Amino acid sequence: MLSFLSYHISRIVRFRSAPRFEVYPLSGIEAQVRRLDNAIYRALLRLGVQVDGVTFKSIEERRAGENEWDFVTIEVRLPRPILIDTLEESFEKQFESVSSGIRLKARPLSPHSNTLDIYLGRFPTHRVIFVYIPERELKLSPVPVLPQVAIVVDDMGYDLHLANRFFSLKDVKSFSILPYSPYRFEIANAAHERGFDVLLHLPMEPLEYPKIDPGPGALLCSMTPGEFLDVLDKDLNNVPYIVGVNNHMGSRLTEDPERVRQIFTILKRRGLFFLDSRTTKKTKCREVARSLKLRFGEREVFLDHVLDTHAIQLQIKRLVNMAQTKGSAIGIAHPHEITYQVLKAELPEVKKHVALVSVSQLVKVSP
Repeated sequence: MLSFLSYHISRIVRFRSAPRFEVYPLSGIEAQVRRLDNAIYRALLRLGVQVDGVTFKSIEERRAGENEWDFVTIEVRLPRPILIDTLEESFEKQFESVSSGIRLKARPLSPHSNTLDIYLGRFPTHRVIFVYIPERELKLSPVPVLPQVAIVVDDMGYDLHLANRFFSLKDVKSFSILPYSPYRFEIANAAHERGFDVLLHLPMEPLEYPKIDPGPGALLCSMTPGEFLDVLDKDLNNVPYIVGVNNHMGSRLTEDPERVRQIFTILKRRGLFFLDSRTTKKTKCREVARSLKLRFGEREVFLDHVLDTHAIQLQIKRLVNMAQTKGSAIGIAHPHEITYQVLKAELPEVKKHVALVSVSQLVKVSP
């Protein structure tokens, strides 16, 4: 028992500075699709496509054997026609750095539209539909009932100045704080006073552990049931005013339904909800939450996994389009200066299309 406590005390002391932010898959089709997303964003930027000319029409989960990925259909509205050969050339140039196994299949749909189908080997991953609409006709129809979007800022607790900048946005209303972080009390108090949601950003074992350490207070698959529940209890008591919990990393642990059930049983007892950050496609959180009738939600979009202004703008657009399709959507951001700057610039336009709410308004018990 002493060695267990000594181990966790040493981890708390060691993480005086911010631990690593979210871990994304580094290999496999999911990682390649993520890189493809960003190559597509770069290609659109080179073609002069503006963010408001892009619509994410649908995002469907696909599966083939052990492979799981999102198939994304994107509509791009062009104020002027672009030759199909020019489209192919622009995309091929950006794909050179992603994978040698990418195939493109371009075809005309009509005199005013072209389609570009993108494959990773034999797997279809994206369909980009280019539609020529004269600029004078590029007007959005009014939406009578606004869909809802919640943006959660993860990994809070290590930068008080940046936290206050995010608070000043006012329309970002949910903040997830790491246990044992040096400014957890100040940030939780300030968020609570403003009426924002405070979540515990619960560190969990990733697939890359121990090479990648989720930080102090982490739940590990190697723990005994007693150790596991003791660390969970301490984490839940470490950040004040929490209304819910979401996972920090956790790509390995959230694939284990028994460990997830241990966590959710305690959350249910405490009246807390769980937001699945979905750091793995194989997460078991949804099915366990349903079985326990726990209030639950899932992250649809990471806004800033690429720290680039144009990429973040398009991820925000992706989030808005998903909400317009589904009625609501949850996005996760991180405390980066560039993320703050893009949100500050984009939120006034975003509010014309969706209602920005706290994440607690979107979680619910799954039927």
